[in-house]
Amino acid sequence: MAMIGFRVMPWQTLAEWSQALIDGAGNYAADAEIERKAMQASADVDAAIDAVLDDLRSQPNPSILSSMVNADPSMPIEGIRANIKVIIGGGLNEPRDAILTLVLGLLENPAQKDGVLAKPELWPAALEEAVRWISPIGMYPRRVTRDVELSGTTLPQDLQIGLCVGAANRDGSRFVEPDRFDVTRPKQSHLAFGAGPHFCAGTWVSRLTVGKIVAPMLFARLRNLRLRAEAPPVVRGWVFRGPVTLPVRWDA
Repeated sequence: MAMIGFRVMPWQTLAEWSQALIDGAGNYAADAEIERKAMQASADVDAAIDAVLDDLRSQPNPSILSSMVNADPSMPIEGIRANIKVIIGGGLNEPRDAILTLVLGLLENPAQKDGVLAKPELWPAALEEAVRWISPIGMYPRRVTRDVELSGTTLPQDLQIGLCVGAANRDGSRFVEPDRFDVTRPKQSHLAFGAGPHFCAGTWVSRLTVGKIVAPMLFARLRNLRLRAEAPPVVRGWVFRGPVTLPVRWDA
């Protein structure tokens, strides 16, 4: 909330908006209830923005909303609303999934977990491997802007396609044993944070909060954190992907 520039509200509210917006973005089955919740969340975000605009104009601060409102020239309100909704949707869901994926990868590989805990400087590499291994955004739609040939297949202009980032990040021609979680994998670029003009603006925030704060803190506070053999984790998702259940135990 402070980063965005909203007034104080329960964190659960922001999480509910985020999930509703993300569900709406992936509502390819046109589920009416999902659409309703997404539209309500969108309206609620608009109201939260409107509630702080005057304050941010008179008393600018370092928040994202303030930067947009006081930009020179000022960004149109429609653009501000759209960007804030993207930030709320992606800024909560993907880091959440990345945290769970990183935890899952380490708990399934105790030797690697011990190595990271012994050498904290490996946490950034562990995060990069986690989001390569299970990409928080598994697929995103695109429209072909011109006729192009891709791997021997002609894609005509205006064709709508789905780019499978999760598959690209497990491309066997690029990554050795791509289905294996390996913190010691040689440093290599991946597409979990996008590329080019679509590179995620929140990449550095995610790398800091997930890789250097949340995940290390979680393992430090939950002693002997481990998976529950009788309740295996479940990874699910198409557009947005990650563990939806991750049953664990730890010592008090």
